[in-house]
Amino acid sequence: MHMLTKGQRQRHLAELIRHQPVPSQAALLDRLRTTGVEVTQATLSRDLHEIGAYKGPDGYVIPDNGHATSAPDEQAFARTLKRELRWIDHTDCFVVIGTDPGHANALAAELDRARLPEVLSTLAGDDTVLVIVRRNHRPGVLKKRLRALAT
Repeated sequence: MHMLTKGQRQRHLAELIRHQPVPSQAALLDRLRTTGVEVTQATLSRDLHEIGAYKGPDGYVIPDNGHATSAPDEQAFARTLKRELRWIDHTDCFVVIGTDPGHANALAAELDRARLPEVLSTLAGDDTVLVIVRRNHRPGVLKKRLRALAT
């Protein structure tokens, strides 16, 4: 068993994910164990969050920037939005975005990374993202902004 620092463990985890798709956390735990790294499921979940990994339709993915706390890239977000957005609507304090099945989580993660000032939080299902809009911001305006970014 290897004793790794948190940073070493997270770099190792990111390399495992980049090297070959991993469909689940259980599969990631197994893959880590085969390389001599023992972690708990809770530690793995925290590490995945901290390195910015998210579960896409083919398994866990690491964004190109490699870390969730990197500065947001509006062009990358716009590309993701253009690729994933199928429809968009809004209500009094929410924007709802439709995607293809299995793609909502990836879009929600990119939306969170974009850190738009209007967005309080996102919640993803299989093919729908619920965007919670901050107080004093208008969902209709955010909807138009997102639609413009996607064109």
